Amino acid sequence: MTSVSKLSLTAAFVGLALVKGAAPVSADSAISSKVYAPAKGISLTVGPKRAIGYFTANNGHCDLTLMIADGYSDEGQPTSKPVRVNTSILSGSAARVETFDGPALQFACAADAASMSVQPVARLAYAATAK
Repeated sequence: MTSVSKLSLTAAFVGLALVKGAAPVSADSAISSKVYAPAKGISLTVGPKRAIGYFTANNGHCDLTLMIADGYSDEGQPTSKPVRVNTSILSGSAARVETFDGPALQFACAADAASMSVQPVARLAYAATAK
């Protein structure tokens, strides 16, 4: 995939994130897992943030590109700049992406790198008992 086509694909996904009527999958909901195919759009709501992206299969691993930004608001300008995450996940393995608010997202690359599942993961604080 050329850099121009990657840029065009990223711009298209950013445009989808700004569509007010879009119906993204919410990481805060009871959805346990969602499976995506290569080069298909991933759109998630993570607390007050939006995560959009895609993955490609590449020699037995999944190359994930994810943009994380403030969610759409009628209030005006976002309060923070978007962040781009690029990572490569070996087939049969998983990686987590966390934002400050909301659950972490676990991205799992299938054994044949033909699909990727996304699952919200609740973070729990550890509290040691005093002795």
